[in-house]
Amino acid sequence: MFTMALNDGGCMLTANTYMRPAKLLLAHALVWGFLSQDCYNFVVTALEPVMDLLQCNYITQLTKLLTGLLMPADGTSRPSGVHVQRIYVFALMWSLGGTLELPDRQRMQAFLAKHDHPLQLPPTPEGSSIFQCVPLQL
Repeated sequence: MFTMALNDGGCMLTANTYMRPAKLLLAHALVWGFLSQDCYNFVVTALEPVMDLLQCNYITQLTKLLTGLLMPADGTSRPSGVHVQRIYVFALMWSLGGTLELPDRQRMQAFLAKHDHPLQLPPTPEGSSIFQCVPLQL
């Protein structure tokens, strides 16, 4: 399993979600297939992160961000629909783009905007980026 996780990030992400609620599992499964692997490939091949990380580190960051943002501490309401999509994009941008300089972050956001995926991106005012979004307002 360890070598599979390094060769295919989807295996590791799936393994990390087994202990999660069904809604979170669905979000992981749908989006990994659509977007995460393509974004990861774009970051490591076309951009220049300021530090090298293994794919498993990016996936761990993504899962921790999603868990924190999708699982409220008070146990009351959980985001749904479009909010889950926007939170996923936010978590993906920060987990993969956290080690990028500003110009590369802009290139990553442009890549994400042009990518063929069913997700709704968070609204960003003119001159700002997804990195400046606040998760509670997504």
